[in-house]
Amino acid sequence: MFTAAFKNLFDWVSRIDRSMFGNKPVLVLSTSNGARGGASVLDVAKSTLPWFGADLRGALAIPKFGDVFDIENGVITEADLSTQLRENVSLLISA
Repeated sequence: MFTAAFKNLFDWVSRIDRSMFGNKPVLVLSTSNGARGGASVLDVAKSTLPWFGADLRGALAIPKFGDVFDIENGVITEADLSTQLRENVSLLISA
């Protein structure tokens, strides 16, 4: 589920302009302390946002956030996830 704040904002802005993203490049991220990292809501976002004008360039679910994120240094400590995040950010930047 999207957070209530995001859902409210999304609902109201989409009433003004359904193509609210204006074909802008978008990177969608989700996370949770669970093993799937918010993958279900990420799937919803990936299938929904293009209908609202998002040019989806990448998506990544980050599972077990409390275990893989070093809050003091602001980095993802799991090498594969860190690489995937960098690759997704590169796709967004190249857009």
